[in-house]
Amino acid sequence: MMRPITFFKNKKISDKSTAITMLLVAVMMPVSIYAADPIHLKDNPLNGQYIGTHIEYLSHQSLVDSLISRLDLEDDIKEKIRSGNLVSDEKITVDVTWTSTGYRARFHRIGKKDGNDRVFEVGINDLKKKDIFSQFTASSQPILNLNFHPRPYWLRFKVINNGDEPVDFLMELDKYLFEYINIYIPEQNGFVMKRQAFASSLDQREIKHKHFVFKLSAGAGETIYYMFVSSWNKRTKDSIPLRVWSPDNFIRHASDDGLFSGIVMGLFLLVFFYNVCIFVFVRDSSYLYLSLVTLCQMALEVSASGTGFFYLWPDNPLFTWQILFQNTALVMCFNLLFYRSFIGISRYTPRLDRALVIMSWIFFVCALSSFVLPQKGFETMLWFLFIMDHLYSLPILIPTVIALKNKNRSGVFVLIGIFFYYLGLLKFQLTGSGTLPYGMLNYLPVKGLSFLIIMTLGLAHKYNMMKQSVMDLNVNLEQRVIERTEKLKQANAKLRELDTLKTRFFDNISHEFRTPLTLITAPIESLLAGEYGKLPKPCTKVLSSMKTNAERLLRLISDLLDFSKIEAGKMDVTLKNCDIAGFLSYCVSSMDSIARSKTIKISFQDHTGGLVAPINTDLMEKAVLNLLSNAIKFNRPNGMISVVLEKNTYQFSISIKDSGTGIPADRLDTIFDRFTQVDSSSTRRHEGSGIGLSLTREIVELHGGDIHAASSIGEGSVFIVTIPNVDETDTKSIPQYQDYSDRQRQNPESQTESPAEPAMFGGKKMTQQNTRSKESPLKTKTILVVEDNDDMRNYLKGFLEKHYRIASAVNGKQALKILKKQEVHLVLSDLMMPEMDGYGLTRAIRANESYENLPVILLTAKSHAPDKIKGFEKGANDYIIKPFNAEEVLARIRSHLKIKSLRDRLVRANLNLKGQKKILTESSKLKIEMVKTFLDENFYEDISRDDLASVAQMSPDHMGKMFKQFTGEKISGYINQRRIKEALRQLKQTDAKVIDIAFDVGFGSLRSFNQVFRDLTGDTPSKYRKKLKD
Repeated sequence: MMRPITFFKNKKISDKSTAITMLLVAVMMPVSIYAADPIHLKDNPLNGQYIGTHIEYLSHQSLVDSLISRLDLEDDIKEKIRSGNLVSDEKITVDVTWTSTGYRARFHRIGKKDGNDRVFEVGINDLKKKDIFSQFTASSQPILNLNFHPRPYWLRFKVINNGDEPVDFLMELDKYLFEYINIYIPEQNGFVMKRQAFASSLDQREIKHKHFVFKLSAGAGETIYYMFVSSWNKRTKDSIPLRVWSPDNFIRHASDDGLFSGIVMGLFLLVFFYNVCIFVFVRDSSYLYLSLVTLCQMALEVSASGTGFFYLWPDNPLFTWQILFQNTALVMCFNLLFYRSFIGISRYTPRLDRALVIMSWIFFVCALSSFVLPQKGFETMLWFLFIMDHLYSLPILIPTVIALKNKNRSGVFVLIGIFFYYLGLLKFQLTGSGTLPYGMLNYLPVKGLSFLIIMTLGLAHKYNMMKQSVMDLNVNLEQRVIERTEKLKQANAKLRELDTLKTRFFDNISHEFRTPLTLITAPIESLLAGEYGKLPKPCTKVLSSMKTNAERLLRLISDLLDFSKIEAGKMDVTLKNCDIAGFLSYCVSSMDSIARSKTIKISFQDHTGGLVAPINTDLMEKAVLNLLSNAIKFNRPNGMISVVLEKNTYQFSISIKDSGTGIPADRLDTIFDRFTQVDSSSTRRHEGSGIGLSLTREIVELHGGDIHAASSIGEGSVFIVTIPNVDETDTKSIPQYQDYSDRQRQNPESQTESPAEPAMFGGKKMTQQNTRSKESPLKTKTILVVEDNDDMRNYLKGFLEKHYRIASAVNGKQALKILKKQEVHLVLSDLMMPEMDGYGLTRAIRANESYENLPVILLTAKSHAPDKIKGFEKGANDYIIKPFNAEEVLARIRSHLKIKSLRDRLVRANLNLKGQKKILTESSKLKIEMVKTFLDENFYEDISRDDLASVAQMSPDHMGKMFKQFTGEKISGYINQRRIKEALRQLKQTDAKVIDIAFDVGFGSLRSFNQVFRDLTGDTPSKYRKKLKD
């Protein structure tokens, strides 16, 4: 809030003595030589006119020089007076006293009595002397501009009041930073001095204003006023902008000045908060530095204009110099940092950038030094900062020009900002020298505010450019992402193609290996079976060894193929609920004989109480047998192997611990890597391919589990398999494993330690005698052998032609031509052949009504369930894996020929029925109704068509045809519908997992459940449940 300005009341000068005195003064002074124009008060609005042209001035130095020669003083005192150094030193003390006409200086020599003091007094009385009075010089400029080195100045101006009444007016020094002014007002008995100094508090001033303001009153006639003025600036010329006001006009001026100062401060604050807010959002240091520059520049303006003294520190005026000192240094410091960040100087001139950083630190240290510098050092440093304020921006021009050459538009704003900065400095110099008149421009902080506004606009432009750049980058990035995505898609397609090619390669390699292995093992089995007579015992031993190693090679090929499929992600893992303890018990018992042959004991402990969990028994059996085989292989004689099954809430674990040689600690991390062996030296004691443990880990991970090992050298190793434990379901759908002992499971060691035995099928030994008893001397049936490998085709023909007539073809197309020409009772076909493979041949046979009941047996090296399923889906009746046993092939051919014979007789019998129509008898209807009821109640069971047919006392084909005629659906389709119906109910009414529902309704795998569900409902189970919730 503006402080009130008080004035004295007008007083009439009626005292005749006062008038006489003033007249005498006027008469004593040679008016004729007063050169400056007087100020006429009558009819003058006194609205702040600058009175420089009405003032005459005289340097105090000239007055001192004129007087000192006349004084009887010692030379050292004269020199002290002449230099103006009226301060005490180690020899002379000086006491200066202001008087109503000037000042008095008393000099006292240290060590002398007071009576020897010397006095030098100077004042207006000296100025009245004719030789001095004539030395005054009239000013021709509205604003006085004087050099105050080394002395102050005496000023005088004449006022003429042509009226009868005295006129009150105010004289203002229109600047804040000025040392002092003494004004001498003539009165009846001489002069009255009024003094205002920068060091005075606001309360000590006659008019409470930030500038020096004097109350004056001129009586009728002429009045001459003398002033003694001194400036802080002793180095260059300084201006003395004196103006006169009427009291009313000054009040309005003070109010307008306060309002204008508020607007300027508001602009500074607006720029400050704008840059701070933008910095908070964009985190660009340019905005931070510019906001700091704004804050310091505002502090400079507040202190230099006197606003801070008037509102903030009225009792401590010298605090202004502290603020000026600190903020001048800080403005330069933060300005340099702003330039660096705004232009990016380090990109163009790194050395200059480092120099600017050093300069910034120097200015920052200068700002801190203001707290500790003595008075003399303070003045010197302040003068240094004022000089640097004119020069420090010049080095910025070099990187600015370089930035412009590099099409950096920030340089344009920097050049404009620096231009206005120096324009403000020029304005300050021109107004100070009187070249430019004082006015509104004098109050406007051009140097600071214009620079800040331009730089703020520059930052806004930079932000817009950054925003546009980000948008362009986003567009480019999106385009690059699209291109990269397309490349990744192409790369993924190539990788999938490579995986497919690799899998196909392994399939082909497997096929190519299995075919010659069949040609090796089949004759050996025939020899061992005694088809060619009894062999000597040494020959039997050699042949058994050959057979064992051929089978071992077959298992290695199978492992490689499994490994390839798992790696390619094409291994179809079908999980079925299993009695885990029974499964492990079977695995342990299958390896028990091998362990006993090496004097190793195997024990199994179940701590789960009959755990049931879904696993893929084929794959998991391979993993467990691999671990048991290794435990036997690397154990010591009379060693121990313990297998322990445990579970917790979330998982079950299988640990296999041995008492063998152990694994070095540095190899534990690599034993599960593919093709890695613990002992890979040329002198290793155990054989191995290096893929067993790697394949085991892959199998475990396919089950969502984990495997890890621990070992101590000389104490043995333990392998722990952990698999997630799902909720147990109804145990009536769980296959029991007590019959696993009846299955022949070959493992890597079983045949190397066992003597050769005849081949087995159906649990019976196929001796030479019963083999021959099953040979048919009448070759009434024709077998079509389709095989592209000449040796395999000849081998098949060799042992089949003893029993059947044989036709042969090298591929599917040739086989179809033979089928058109002659009657064939069974087709025995390889799977992988040129032109048309076994799948294509089977599909073509089933598509022709003439051959739709023709049995097809596929021979292949592809041993995985998906390949078998695919063959059955194409219409194959059976699937035999290479290498195979010749007796097994003969047995399966006999079985299928017998089934075909029964089917043919049934067809002929049906054709003989009346009207050649298929009519359901009451007995058939009853049987089909019974089958339908059974399926409705037991659809979740694993039901085969043969089992149903035996229960209904009907042939499978007849039952299937009657069931479709009665219900309109095939048996498999009817079962699927019932299962999906139950699944829909559970999805609606329960929160059970999809996989649990799949197993609960009778599907063997989640994949087959999803496929059937989608075929019948058009949605996956997950999507169907989601729609229900929505």
